[in-house]
Order: sequence, then structure tokens, then C-alpha cells
Amino acid sequence: MAFRHGRLRKELTMDAAEYTSSLRVDLEIVNAALVINAVHLKQLYRLGYLDKSSLVAALTALRELMRNPPPMTDFSLEDVHIVIEEELRRRVPLAADMLSLGKSRNDTVSAAIRIRVRERGCELIKDLLDLIVDVVEVSEREASTIFPVYTHMQPAMPATYGFVLSSYASRLIGAIRSLLRSISDLNRSPLGAAAIAGSSLPLDRRWVAEELGFEGLVTNALEATSSRDFLIDVLGSLLRIGVIFSDVGEDLVVLSSAEFGLIEMDESLSSTSSIMPNKKNPVVAEVMRTKVAEVVAELVRVASIISRRFGGYNLDLQQSTESTWRAFNSIESTVPMIRALIRTTKVNREKSLYACRPPIGMVELANKLVSDHKVPFRTAHVICGEISRALERGELEDSELESLMKRHGLAIKLTRDEIHEILDPVRVVESYRTEGSSNPSTVRDMARMTLREVEELRRAVEEKLEAFMSIYERAFSI
Repeated sequence: MAFRHGRLRKELTMDAAEYTSSLRVDLEIVNAALVINAVHLKQLYRLGYLDKSSLVAALTALRELMRNPPPMTDFSLEDVHIVIEEELRRRVPLAADMLSLGKSRNDTVSAAIRIRVRERGCELIKDLLDLIVDVVEVSEREASTIFPVYTHMQPAMPATYGFVLSSYASRLIGAIRSLLRSISDLNRSPLGAAAIAGSSLPLDRRWVAEELGFEGLVTNALEATSSRDFLIDVLGSLLRIGVIFSDVGEDLVVLSSAEFGLIEMDESLSSTSSIMPNKKNPVVAEVMRTKVAEVVAELVRVASIISRRFGGYNLDLQQSTESTWRAFNSIESTVPMIRALIRTTKVNREKSLYACRPPIGMVELANKLVSDHKVPFRTAHVICGEISRALERGELEDSELESLMKRHGLAIKLTRDEIHEILDPVRVVESYRTEGSSNPSTVRDMARMTLREVEELRRAVEEKLEAFMSIYERAFSI
């Protein structure tokens, strides 16, 4: 590289060049780097540092590089920025020589990462919204399908399968809003900060920011060029999504096991053993559980790399971006798999209803003792605990119930048949009144509300993405 020769007399060894090069991961930001260079050259023209014919030729050349990306195989060129400069030098030498006037690789790469992250973030959100629509459709269809819910891995209350799916949709909505916030927070331009402390050129940082779809500036030049803190927020949002995916995978694996047998996954998303012909293994859901660990690993890696930073830019920062793309890849690749699982998994209705038999739902009997007989709840809780114990042992008789009430000083007539009627799973589920409960009508209400949120978010993210992508056309026009 010609610019080395002013200060250095030796070329970087090929081993060292390959070791320190970012070309392998820079493919992700080629287009962003091209559009940044186009806008920078337009600014230099506005300031009188570049003539119009050179600008026009340079914009044409950069647009062509976007259509036909340059090879990223010569590690002696270090990174995408030098590759673009060298490619431009073959076509418009004067423009190439001016690319680093008032612009460093330090502020350029930070801007390019922000541009690409916001694009991938919005695309991911669109995919997640499609996933939520699938979840909600199945949730509505299964809104009345009685299904147990668990705490401490023990059956807790009768609910519905649609209610369980609705919880996934609700969590995903929250994760999407988190990712949108992180995109908004990072959408500030570092350009014009130059290498670390700003520039003596009269650069219009706000004009550049507007041209590239940024909503403001990273004002301080040192922060602008050397901070990657925004990646922590992005990876945190991806981790939140990964946690949900992992939980869904765990639910599917456990609930489809022989011990539970409440659901069955489609054979097209299952595997078998190479030695045990009886096996049907939930391999897709098992891999889905790993996504949280994969994103955690990338988050920890990025946090470790960008910490302990002295002063401004160090090449350590270069190593953080690969983790960001890997985390995106991990989540993006899972979306179609989870959509397929949600759409094709079947509920064993008979087993699910049986799993909700008494004493599951006993809290509703306690509520009835309070509401109908004015029994203090803690007393009702103890009584229902004793009834639960008797039910589990098959020892509940009317005479025992009468004796139980007398021991607690109550003159309540309650028969075994009445208890089974009160604790009938369908009746229990339909008795829920609170907003957000598993009452089938409430599950359907939540489905409609979620779909309205999906459309609101879809409009917002499509507007953002349209604005972000419009920079590629605008940047190459004068």
C-alpha cells in the first residue's frame, strides 16, 4: 500500500497481513462503506476540494462496485476501506487520493457497522413479526384446547395450549421493541470525527448524517471513533430473542417426551437414532435451545474485546464485529425453524385434558370457599391442601370431607362429586376473569390485540427500513 511508505519502509509480512486483516468479515459492510465514501466525496465537492467531473466519475465507479463487489482476497490491503480506495484509484485516481481527507477508517467503520446493524435489525424484526403471526394463528385455533401449565416442573393450573402460545407471542413483541430501541439508539453518525479528535476542515457533520439516514450525531469525536458500546445493546436484544427461542425449544422437547406426551412434533422436523430404530428425536428443537448460549458467547466476547480500551481506536475493536454478525446469523437461521415447529406441532388433547384432572386447579376451590362461604383464604388453602392429598391417594370420600370441615370449625356441606365438578378443567379455565388469563375468550382477545401490535410494528419498521435503504440511491446522485 502506497500510504505505508511515508512512515514505514517495510511491507507487512503476508502472515501478519492475514492475521490482522478484517477482509473475511468485511463483506458484511461493503455496501455501507461504498455509500459512506460516495457521500464523503460529495461533501468534498461541496467544499471545493474535488471537481465535478472527478466526483461524477467517482460516484459512477462506486455504484459499479456496489453492483459488482470487489474481490476481498488480498490480505495486504488490510480491510474493505483500502480495497475500495485501491479499486477507485484504478478508475478515478484523484478521487481515491482524496478519500481520507477529513475521513478516517476509524469513523468510517463505526458508521458502516451502524448502517449494517440497523438494516439487519429491521429485516430480523420483519421476520419475527411473521413468526408472531404464525404463533397467534395457532393460538387462536387452540384457544379452547385444555392444556396444563407448570411451575417448578409440576402441574400448576389448567390452561389452554393457545394460552401457552400467546405467551410466546407476547414475549416476542417485547423483544422486538427492545431491538427497535437499540436500533434507534445506535442510529447516530460518527462521521466527521475523523481519526479521534475531529478535523480542521469545515465538514458539515449534520449534512452527512442526514444523507446517510442517521437521526443525529455521536458528538464527541473520541466516542464516535472508538466506542462500540452500542453493540452491547444490540447483542442484548438478540440475547433476549435467543432466550425466548431457547425456552420454546425446551418446552417442545419436554412436552413431547414419552414421560409427558402432550404434544407431537412433525416427523419432518425430527430425526431417529442410527442404532435404536424406536427413536424419534426432537433435533430441531434441541438445536433451538442452544441459541441462547451462542448469543451469550458472542455478547461476552464483544464485551471482553471492547473493554480495557486505552485512548481511541485500537485494532481490538475490529474483532468485535464478527461476533455481531454471528449473533444475527444464529437468531435469523432459527426463525424459519421455529415457524415450522409452531405450525406443525400437534396437541394430544386427551392426554392434555387428563393432565389437568383434579387436584390441578385446586386454587379455584379455595377461591370458592372464600367467595361462597367467607372462609379466610389461608384456612381455605389448608383445607384444599388436605383435599389434594386425599385425591392423590384416592381416599377422598364424602364422610372424610364432612370430618375435614368439622375439624376446621366449618359447617360446609361439600361432596366428592361437587369437588370434581368445581375442578373440571374446562369449567376452571372458563371461570378465569382477569385480563390476560387463559380463558379462551381472553386468549382470543389477546390474539387480536397482538395482531394489532404486529401491524403497528410492521408499519414502523418498514418505514425505517425504507428510509435506511433510500440512502443507496440518494448517495450516488448529485
